[in-house]
Amino acid sequence: MYSVMDIASYFIKKAIAEKNYLTPIQVMKLCYFAHGYKLAIDDTPLVDETVQAWKYGPVFKDLYHVLKLYGNKQINRIPILFENDEDVIKDDDIEILDAVFESLADMDGMSLSDLTHEENSPWHQAWEAQGKNTKYTPIENESIKNYFQGMLND
Repeated sequence: MYSVMDIASYFIKKAIAEKNYLTPIQVMKLCYFAHGYKLAIDDTPLVDETVQAWKYGPVFKDLYHVLKLYGNKQINRIPILFENDEDVIKDDDIEILDAVFESLADMDGMSLSDLTHEENSPWHQAWEAQGKNTKYTPIENESIKNYFQGMLND
């Protein structure tokens, strides 16, 4: 497992290298989708932080607090907390991250958020179960895994 900051850093660095700058909500959702696919493919979590159901979809709370200073602006340089020279991500996991980036990075943040809001998605289930507008409701990895396995099978 990795820190969600390591995964976010990978996406931000890749986006900057390709001059395809991401907003914080895009980074958040790419991390979520990568986590979901890792669970579906390997039955192991990608990140060590619990995903939470917030109004605009799944959120990694610590990552949110690091990225919120950007508002809805594109991130065009590596945040200081992400300046790490170590490549800690294994090749198999990079394949998942690259596939997620290639298929979703061109979508704007709200479109990515809309994908996470689909009926019966893990976010939708957690959001409805706890009553809307309840921040910090955990989204269980088992729910995420089952949902993404269904997506891979379709």
